[in-house]
Amino acid sequence: MTLRTSVTLRRSLLAALVATAACDSDSTGPAGPAAAEGVVVLNGYGQPGVTLVPDTGAATMRIDFGVDFDGARFALRGDTLLSTSSSLGGDKLYVASLETRTLETFQMPGGGDPAGAAFLDGPAHYAVALRGTGQVALARRTGVGTAELTLVDDVGRCPTDVAQFGAALFVADANASCAEQTFLSEGPARLIRIPADGAARDTIELPGAVGSVANLTVDGDFAWVAVDGIADYSAFPAVTFTAPGSLTKVDLRTREVVAFAQLPAGTYGAGARLGGDGRLYVSAYTTTSFAAQGVYAFAPLDLAPFRPANGVAADGRLLLRKPNDALASCGAATADAAGRVHCLEVAADDGITTTLRGFQGTEQLREVPAGTGGVDVAVR
Repeated sequence: MTLRTSVTLRRSLLAALVATAACDSDSTGPAGPAAAEGVVVLNGYGQPGVTLVPDTGAATMRIDFGVDFDGARFALRGDTLLSTSSSLGGDKLYVASLETRTLETFQMPGGGDPAGAAFLDGPAHYAVALRGTGQVALARRTGVGTAELTLVDDVGRCPTDVAQFGAALFVADANASCAEQTFLSEGPARLIRIPADGAARDTIELPGAVGSVANLTVDGDFAWVAVDGIADYSAFPAVTFTAPGSLTKVDLRTREVVAFAQLPAGTYGAGARLGGDGRLYVSAYTTTSFAAQGVYAFAPLDLAPFRPANGVAADGRLLLRKPNDALASCGAATADAAGRVHCLEVAADDGITTTLRGFQGTEQLREVPAGTGGVDVAVR
């Protein structure tokens, strides 16, 4: 791979980040207030912000994040949403109240290039992975738009996500050249444990998990690490997908890898969400033109591919059919407790108009306009 231009680089990162997954979903610590029902959509470009889609009807509500925002995933706890903007977007942490539809931003260190953010124990206390400086910022709100920052060093080569488990932090290190802005994989991703007393780190290597973005989903005693894979841009504009994305399950108590799964060869990206039905939903690009994306579902217990009764496509993606019988191209997806899949599709003709599509099996139940530049989705 050769060096990429900043525009091309951000495009490839966006492809990998969509979605994050509940890669940022956080189940530890206080649960917060009960959330209203509906679907939350993160709009990463065009008109950046959040679109709130109710369970029924098409009357959506928005929270405007401003033109600088360029995030691609979010964490959600109760009615509070966390996301970040990169160095190109001003190195900021965004904290939005879905109940009051208000937004607060906090400045992170310049050049930090924030990635994943997580809730910590205690009110208004957050952690932000800084891939540009190889740190984690611990932010505690001290006033309107102000926070006390504590920077934690020695958290890997390219920290792209973080979560709390017990009194320790676990950092997803993509093990890529993020500080150099080449974002080349330097080997398997890692999960790094930072104990509360700041003592020596424990490093858990994730064999077979390679890429430039590693994100976390934490539930109970386990973490699922989604890593995007490798795309070769050396002959750009031609692109080759050389290594697919992957999922690794880690027991956080024993600090052992207990399951591993790769997406099909010829795909790229691994934006994951833990659905309300207990399955992991992963979105990935299926063509090197970045024109189509598929959704793959896995059982959290052993990461076995989910095979619904209606079957799957030849490469294992779910058959989510639109009314014209074409498969939906889902840049991000999750499911509710009833197993209905919620898919974000960006229009191929303009690359920005976003539709939230709901499916039961292969049948589309509804479609709702969801703003522009949809990059991540969750059910609340």
